[in-house]
Amino acid sequence: IFTCILCTQITFFAHDSCIYVPKQYKEIIKKSGNICPNVNADIIATLVEHESKWNNNAISQVGAKGIVQFLPSTFKTVGIDADGDGKADINNPKDTIYSAASWLCQLDAQMQKNIDSGKVTGNSLELALAAYNAGPNAVLKYGGIPPFSETQNYVTNIIEHAHLPRCK
Repeated sequence: IFTCILCTQITFFAHDSCIYVPKQYKEIIKKSGNICPNVNADIIATLVEHESKWNNNAISQVGAKGIVQFLPSTFKTVGIDADGDGKADINNPKDTIYSAASWLCQLDAQMQKNIDSGKVTGNSLELALAAYNAGPNAVLKYGGIPPFSETQNYVTNIIEHAHLPRCK
């Protein structure tokens, strides 16, 4: 049985149970969920759960690191010092969670512009999640969510889990 750490304000589910959000990340998830309208705390927590299951030491086969699985080259460009220690650190989960939310907001805005100009079709948040997973160029190349099963499943899983009912 999981305890919903953020119930009443933010709650996350996976497979009919509440996703456990470690206490030490409660505030950064809330803060990250207020950067832009489309990327709320539910989306961010579900993304973290999906990327690493809250494991800050996770490393992917392609070299993505940490709790939100940033490629070091991407983090150099979009990394933010969220904890105020003077350094945007790919090994600091507070920095990377906030950076992931900020990056997702940037991708959402970029995808909305691409929708408006007719370069892509779809929902801006879903396209932003696809861009987070496969890269913005892949979304542009295919005019929407790329035909990669990993990316399609990624988008579907995050959207479905982030929009399940909240616990009481």
